[in-house]
Amino acid sequence: DDTDDGTCSPAHCSLREAILAANGAIGSDTIRFAIDKADPGYMANGIEGTWTISLTTNLPIISADGTFIDGASQAVWLGEDANKSGPEIEVSGALLGSGACFLVTGADNVIHHLTINHCPASGVEIRTTSATGNTVSGSYIGVDPTGVAPWSNGISEVPSQGGTLDGYSVPASSTQVAMKSGR
Repeated sequence: DDTDDGTCSPAHCSLREAILAANGAIGSDTIRFAIDKADPGYMANGIEGTWTISLTTNLPIISADGTFIDGASQAVWLGEDANKSGPEIEVSGALLGSGACFLVTGADNVIHHLTINHCPASGVEIRTTSATGNTVSGSYIGVDPTGVAPWSNGISEVPSQGGTLDGYSVPASSTQVAMKSGR
């Protein structure tokens, strides 16, 4: 879910709370997913084997250095590849009024194995000259969790596969990026 009750505990820690905890910690942090099939986000998009995190307000800026958001951890926790077509975790900005789904100002962060779509602005935006060495890998940006249907973001500042932008790399072998036409 996308709630923030002010604490990140083993019983409940939303993506929002995990980013806040990583920003407040010293050193590198890994955000892992372990979401049960009973969660209301399971199959919220109609695609079996996926969990949707519907953002209702903008996520905190990823300002810490060395945060690893590991979407592949959901399949590891389940003990199976629930979505054979792509990432199990979808981050949807369909309910946001404005902004990017992920805004990164820290260095050496990794966003791995997520589907990021329906964001009013960019799916992932890297901002500031100190935001170097950031990586997006194994992710679907601007498409559905199967990687087939375009579920685009409002604008796209993500480079084509294999490109770079402000120290942010998109490995051509592992990330599917849908570019919004006309840009």
